[in-house]
Amino acid sequence: VFFPGINLIAELTTAAVLGVGCIVWTVVQYSHLVPKPWSDAVGPLGFDGEWLWSTVVVFAPLLLLTVALLTWPELRRVGGFFCVTVLAAGLPLVLFGPPEADALHRYAFAVFPVLCLAAGVAVAAMAGVRFVQAGVGVVVVGWVAVAGVASPGLPAVANTGIDLERTHAAIGRGLAEADVPAGARTVAVADPGVIPYYSGWNAVDYSGRNNGLIADGARPDSVVRTHDPAVIVVPSPGQNIPEKVHGLDVPIAVAGYSQVGPFQARSGSWQFVFVKQDLAQQVEVKVRAAVARGEQRYGNDYSVTVNRWLNSLKD
Repeated sequence: VFFPGINLIAELTTAAVLGVGCIVWTVVQYSHLVPKPWSDAVGPLGFDGEWLWSTVVVFAPLLLLTVALLTWPELRRVGGFFCVTVLAAGLPLVLFGPPEADALHRYAFAVFPVLCLAAGVAVAAMAGVRFVQAGVGVVVVGWVAVAGVASPGLPAVANTGIDLERTHAAIGRGLAEADVPAGARTVAVADPGVIPYYSGWNAVDYSGRNNGLIADGARPDSVVRTHDPAVIVVPSPGQNIPEKVHGLDVPIAVAGYSQVGPFQARSGSWQFVFVKQDLAQQVEVKVRAAVARGEQRYGNDYSVTVNRWLNSLKD
């Protein structure tokens, strides 16, 4: 909502300064504009055409209203600010591509509230034609809602919470319950977040997003072995152990570890757990028990469909 009495330019300038400060911190922390793996540019820029098209369809009215701000003389500077902000947010993807799907999704989530704010300013500028304001607002909200529901990515997003609970959160809870000395509670993961959170263990992020050494070019397997984690979690698209994950040479990193799992999160997503041999028994018992509880609660349907998510709401 646009309030004429508020100095919008001052607020936007403050937001821009904070954004630049965040970028500067990222460069100081990781020596890259964006953390790996996105800044590890190898090969041509690659976009997922289906994802890109469906996202543009969802954002279409917001994009149109944002660009339309440039046609109002009194709001041209504000419109220019919004347009530059959206384009600047995507600049790292172009300069340091090829972006992964994760990076594209993060970009879309980041610019969505900016586009919503710009659209709100545009609708508010239609003062004096209240019915037009209401009509445009209903059309925009309805379009985004319907297009979002019809998006091919909805099934994967809708089931993410269940799938994380069934594997990542379960693995984390199992580690928390395992009888492992406090000084040895370190886990190496490719996607830090759920497992470190629920386990309470120290985490080594071998994807490089949260590890300055790897972001600066150190080999992930060398960094992992240096930290000597008690547990290494490796994601895989299937039931076979992958050779490499985010640059981690898996056979080298897990040499001497005992394998637990794999545990299936959804169709095309598995988690392998590797544990130091002297801790393997107590960790395996707790992790398997936690995963079993998750499967008992959420069932053994691993399909990526909206129906599975709707069925979960009934339970």
